[in-house]
Parts: sequence; C-alpha cells; structure tokens
Amino acid sequence: MGEMRISAGRRTVLLLSALLVVAVVGEGCGCSWGSGGARGSGPSAGPTSTPVPRPEPNPTNPLTGTGAPPGGPVIAVKIDNVAAARPQVGLAGADVVYVEMVEGGLTRLVAVYASRRPRTVGPVRSVRSSDPELLAHYGPIVLAFSGGAAGVVAHFRRSPLVDGSTYAHAGAYRRLAGRPAPHNLMVDLYLLARALPRAGGVRDVGFRWALGDPRLSAARRASRLAVRMGGTLVSFAWDGPHHVFDQTADGGPVREAGGRPLATPNVLVQLCPVTVDRTDVDVVGNPAQYTHTVGSGAVLLFRDGKVIAGRWRRTQASAATEYLDEQGQPLLLRPGGVWVLHAPQGSLVHYG
Repeated sequence: MGEMRISAGRRTVLLLSALLVVAVVGEGCGCSWGSGGARGSGPSAGPTSTPVPRPEPNPTNPLTGTGAPPGGPVIAVKIDNVAAARPQVGLAGADVVYVEMVEGGLTRLVAVYASRRPRTVGPVRSVRSSDPELLAHYGPIVLAFSGGAAGVVAHFRRSPLVDGSTYAHAGAYRRLAGRPAPHNLMVDLYLLARALPRAGGVRDVGFRWALGDPRLSAARRASRLAVRMGGTLVSFAWDGPHHVFDQTADGGPVREAGGRPLATPNVLVQLCPVTVDRTDVDVVGNPAQYTHTVGSGAVLLFRDGKVIAGRWRRTQASAATEYLDEQGQPLLLRPGGVWVLHAPQGSLVHYG
C-alpha cells in the first residue's frame, strides 16, 4: 500500500512516461514551373482546392464530460454526512460532490446537480462561511441549505449565489417520517428549479475529461484509497468491471437510501489550507473549519484503478480551478462525474 503525506512545501514527483510521435508528411506539388526555372513562380496549372473545415465537436456537460450541456439552473445542496444522516437520499444523482471539513472533526457534502433534479435530496443542513468561495466559479447558481449562524447567512447573502434555503423556498422542503431531526429534512430539486429558472446554468469550472490517458500506463496502482479528514475517515475501493470507485465504510460499499452504491469514476484528493472560523461556533462550542479553495497545493487524481499526482491552483474565487500533473499538463478525468475531497494540507493519504 502506498502512503503519502502531502504538504504545501513538499511535492510528490510522478514519473511520466509518454511516447511522442512526430509525423512529417511530404506534400505533392500542384504548381507549374515558371519561365525562369523557379519552382512556384508561375500561375497554377489547375484549380486550387478549398480545404474542408473540420466540424466542431459537440459540446458536452463540463461537470461530467458526458452528454450535452443541460439547460436550466444548477443547484448545489448542503448534505449531512454523519452516521445518523445515512443513508443519504438522492446523492447518487449529483454530477459533482465536494467533501468539506466542518466542526468537531466532522465532514459535510456539497453536491452539485445539473444533469438530474431528483425530487428528494438530503438530509439538507446548514451553510458554512467557505461555501461562497467554493462555489463562486460556478456563477450565480442556487445553494439549497437549512440555515446557519446569523453572520454566516449574512455573508452568504452578500455573495452571487442564489438563495435556495428553507427560509426563501419553504415549499420545496419537507421532512421524512422515520428519521430523527435534524437529519430528516429533504429538498425537491424539481420544485426548486421551477421557482428559480433564471439562476446560473452550467459552466466550465476546470475539470478536463478524456476516456483514455497515456499517463495511466506508468501510473501507480490504487485499488483502494483512504484519507483522514479531521476525525472522519473517507475511503473508496476500485470496482473494475464498472470503472468506478465505490465509497466504503466498515469494509463494505456505502449506499444511498434507494440502494445504489455511492460511486464515482474519479476521486480528486485536493489538499487545501484549512483554518478555524470562530465566527461560526456550534452549540457545544466547536468552531467551524474554513477550507480555502483559492490558492494552490497538491492533488492526487484516482481513476481507472490508478493514481496520478499533481498540483491544483485557483487564482481568484471567480476563476476555474486548474488540476495539473507534475509537468504542468492538465489532469484528465474519466467522463462520468467526480468526488472532490478537500482534505487539510498535511493529511495522510493511504492507497495501494
């Protein structure tokens, strides 16, 4: 099993083996000889053919690399990730899922929906101060959440994000029987999208997609991976027949309420600076964690049962995040979606 501790001052060097083939093709001459004997000095002997332009490739959903870009608003949902909140509902329908630190060593999810709008998603939980920074490069999309500290909510309302909370659109929310509060609040993304049709649509936030990548032949094997995020262990196992990583816990796959495994073709472990946010303190006195997603740091891409190391960088909140290998070339994700783990710098990543 590989083990890698990644910090801001230490970079993992990945040996990249690639074959560069340069083909030099000679062109035949279709022009006449001039009276002075100089090639090409006279008029053409025949009509000149006009090159046929290559058709532009069909645009694809920039959040998954598959299918046409979906219409309508993009909706991000704050989803609970503690044991009492599982199994989550509708999570497998997200295009992109971010795992972020909150208070007390716990994690929470930000799930981004564009391709599908499930009628039941949750459990929905509160906003954090770092969410506007995380989602700024998506543009004025909707954020669905259940509330938050007064200062945090005020900070959110100063951002370009559109308020899709229980305060603003109570009719899109309901509580499921048989689950304890606060782990039973669900949102209907179909109703929320109908209420906010002018919110931001899909845009490029930095993911690059390709079914194949020659770098994989030299990449290290990674059939399993585990990252300690605060007091929470986040782990995945490679499912080769389905070309996905299944999220795991207690030795088995994690499933959502409908029974579908929580699976993704790609896991990006993005090492970020994480600082204490004392403007947001829970009822037992634990301050929230602020994950800084503007800046730069180390990243590991897990796809196709392999791992490729590199760097991420984002120059400002409105800019897309670049994910690059150690030679500065874009990392290529397998089409189909991605989970991004925003682990603190210095986190220990096990894989093998």
